[in-house]
Amino acid sequence: MWPPHLLADRPLALQLLIPIAGPVLTGAIGGWLLSSTKGGYLIYTTVMILGGIGSGMEHDTLRGGALRGLFGGVLFSGSILVVWQLIGGPSEAALPHPASVLILVIALISTALGVLGARLRRRFVPAAA
Repeated sequence: MWPPHLLADRPLALQLLIPIAGPVLTGAIGGWLLSSTKGGYLIYTTVMILGGIGSGMEHDTLRGGALRGLFGGVLFSGSILVVWQLIGGPSEAALPHPASVLILVIALISTALGVLGARLRRRFVPAAA
């Protein structure tokens, strides 16, 4: 549906599940891809990070979009690294050194995309009078 439902309008269980389980599960897939295929990992993570725009659109404030992007980015990238470490073996794609810098980089990008999503929502959905 367009525009996406506001996260705040969803049932409480979904308000917790969507922003937590989504990034953790998609990050886990990214961690598996990081240990198995460079191209797959790069394409997958790019698409998932751009999903931050959609997440931001579930918020009607820039602050809400930013926080959703920040926490989603931390959970997503943290899950990538945890699963990659659990699998063991080399990384198929280049990682920053130390690898934990990936969390900072993705969190910053996701925060910006969350704000962009919230701005887009404001542009396409008129504010209530």
